[in-house]
Amino acid sequence: MFLPPKSRKGVFLLFFIFISYFISQTLFLTLSYLLGGLIVGFALNGRKDIVSLILLLCILVLMLNEQIAVTFNLFYPFIFSGSIILLLKTRENISKGNLFFISTLLVSLFFVVYMSILEIKMGLITKTIEETITFAKETSTSIFKGIMDEKGLKEYQEFSSNLIKHYHPFLALLQFIIFGFLNLYLVLKIFNNLPQNLAEPFSKISINFSGVWFINLGMLAYILSEDTMISLAGMNVALYFLAFYFFQGIATANQFFAKFGIPMYVAFFFYFFFLANHIMWFLISLIGILDVQFDIKKRLKEA
Repeated sequence: MFLPPKSRKGVFLLFFIFISYFISQTLFLTLSYLLGGLIVGFALNGRKDIVSLILLLCILVLMLNEQIAVTFNLFYPFIFSGSIILLLKTRENISKGNLFFISTLLVSLFFVVYMSILEIKMGLITKTIEETITFAKETSTSIFKGIMDEKGLKEYQEFSSNLIKHYHPFLALLQFIIFGFLNLYLVLKIFNNLPQNLAEPFSKISINFSGVWFINLGMLAYILSEDTMISLAGMNVALYFLAFYFFQGIATANQFFAKFGIPMYVAFFFYFFFLANHIMWFLISLIGILDVQFDIKKRLKEA
């Protein structure tokens, strides 16, 4: 069972993910999303034996823990990897940006259908929202007790509760955008013998402009609709598609930092700031949209 040195890292990560199950189930559920990138890498390198091993280990976990069987975590890697491989087989010239965009849309669609079925059968979405709000209140109380007065703490908790209630679709789907990006980055760093479009560096990423139309439609629904549900649905749609262009904006910012020789550790500080500040998040997403339309990265490179 010979493996190239880089692929051995993939095997190490694979076993670390499954060993984490015995350390912390929360850690395992988080790391399990990265199985998507490993399946893609091993499948494209012809290692069907390792892909079969991943499937077997996932089945064993589902048999051992019924609670995990209800979650979407162990379904995600196979839907993600399947959509990536299918797109590579059917659309040979597809760019990495569109691989990221379309595969994440497909995963999100499966997730919405899956959660809708579970909501009808067992009220899972309602229960999850209630549990998340309770957890947020308990956490804020333990952190801010003694720092904020009772009125300020109550206002903060009310704000957090409304944020979860109104924007839980976006917050739930955002994880698939983040892990879609991380999985494709993981494939690039761990595996060799990849198709040219998958091996394309993220600094050249270009996401389909069609997402901007969904942002526009979502914002129009939010502004013009008098119905609260339609208005909130529009905002969730707008935020979801805007998140794709945040990564396009990060790639543009990376090109800017490289152009002016800004050290990587300084760039990482800015990336963290972009993520932590919602105003900067919107600004970087806007830069991403402008880059798709006007190819700012190319202009920076040529300047």
